[in-house]
Amino acid sequence: MAHSPIRNHNGNPLGDHGFTLIEMMVTLAVAVIVVTLVIPSFTRLLHNNQARNLGFELQSTLNMARSEAIKRNRQVTVCAKQADAIQCDNSAGGQGEWQDGWLVFLDDDDDNVYDAGEELLRLREALEMGSIQSNSADTDVDFRASGSVLPFDNRTYRICLTDNQKHGIILASSGRARHINADDPDVDPTDVDTVQNVACP
Repeated sequence: MAHSPIRNHNGNPLGDHGFTLIEMMVTLAVAVIVVTLVIPSFTRLLHNNQARNLGFELQSTLNMARSEAIKRNRQVTVCAKQADAIQCDNSAGGQGEWQDGWLVFLDDDDDNVYDAGEELLRLREALEMGSIQSNSADTDVDFRASGSVLPFDNRTYRICLTDNQKHGIILASSGRARHINADDPDVDPTDVDTVQNVACP
């Protein structure tokens, strides 16, 4: 025996009609609001992770170079890479050259130049986005066999992405590199100021 369909107060069977135009417009408006709120937050989170990872990568590179200098009892150089060659970029003499990547090599003749026959320990190609700015005009860092930095001074590097400039590296004259995150509640405010004093483009 067939059952009669359930009907609404107008006598029309329930479930026989789709969305009304008003329902569709409300649904679309809610979706637009959700997307407008979610996408910027997601983008900021993504860029924060990219800045953090890039900071850790640079810190890892500097610590590796220091370790190799001590282990091999020889000078190891980290230098900003030229855009179109596997060679140190010593031409600019200023900030902003690290976005083209960097080299780590055994600097046999201590001339801060990657010469033929010198061992290449690490190669980092150009950054996918953003830049790395430094407070030093030097585009190379020389680690002596003792692990200290030559010239004997502190360096600061700031990771510069369009909407995230909170990460950086402080390289002490002893050769130890520290990653600084301005959002970390436990970080020394002086270190945060040191990083943020390096201007981003």
